[in-house]
Amino acid sequence: MSLGVPLPVPMHALAVALALTAVLATAEGSYVNNWQGPFQFRCPSNQVLSSFYSIFSGAFLDRRWMFACRPAPLSARPTTCQWSETVSSRVMSHVCAENQVLVGVRGEYDTQTNDRGLRFECCEDADFTVSACQWTDYRNVWEGVLDYTVPASMVVVGTSSLYSEQLEDRRHRFRICSYERRTETEN
Repeated sequence: MSLGVPLPVPMHALAVALALTAVLATAEGSYVNNWQGPFQFRCPSNQVLSSFYSIFSGAFLDRRWMFACRPAPLSARPTTCQWSETVSSRVMSHVCAENQVLVGVRGEYDTQTNDRGLRFECCEDADFTVSACQWTDYRNVWEGVLDYTVPASMVVVGTSSLYSEQLEDRRHRFRICSYERRTETEN
């Protein structure tokens, strides 16, 4: 007989539901990593990174990541590419070489520091140049969701983040630029 009072959910049932949710999100290809797991994401040919989404877990002291890509502006073909060395420090920063745009990210979790080392893939199209570059403000609060989409007319050429040893999390910001076809005098 029901008295109309909800019964408490057993903790093991809640844990199973959360685990199932995590498996389904991964199966759908949403997140590129599991908690404390490695990841590698690369945009398809002729596309650039356009969106960054991340959630934090205090239980795992880590972030799960989702990325999105879009065609490079003005039908550019950024195909001459290179990966950076691993970047890992309290203040982490990477900016692509001149006239390159960000197209890929790799991450490896370090259980000693409860932090990730990152590598970045940058590509260029010799017929294009970047200009009017600027840093965004930090796009997330400590332990909060990161949800950033690069403005349609811009490309991301770098990222910077600040690590809190107390919270064991990062705040992220991005270097964005206009992407333009080179003029005859620049070639």
